[in-house]
Amino acid sequence: MHVSTTARYHAVMKNTNDAGDEPASLQILEARLTRTLGVVVGGAALSRALGYPSQGAFRQAFARNRLPVQVFEIEGRRGRFAKTSDIARWLWTQGAQHLAGPGRAALDRREDIREQGRAQPNSNRRGGTPP
Repeated sequence: MHVSTTARYHAVMKNTNDAGDEPASLQILEARLTRTLGVVVGGAALSRALGYPSQGAFRQAFARNRLPVQVFEIEGRRGRFAKTSDIARWLWTQGAQHLAGPGRAALDRREDIREQGRAQPNSNRRGGTPP
């Protein structure tokens, strides 16, 4: 049975590991994507990997020079291609930027409290301290 590259990509991104959580490092993410997609990605799999809803949207981004990774052509092949390592690096930085948002500090504080073995006090909705 043939499984499309796009389907394999979605499987990697949906089920990043057996525990169901995020990859522990960029190297793990890169290895998983490479195992699933190969070293070079093109066509619909490239468009989806970069988050474009269609290849038309990908082509528009290319025409506007707004692609997040470097793409190249391969002699004798149609379309554009990117290295899986570049895609993995871009995906990893997107996740890091997401985690660095305003909610990250609260998550870090909760983890610190748990590590110290103390129960986290409830706080009111306005961010103040409890009475």
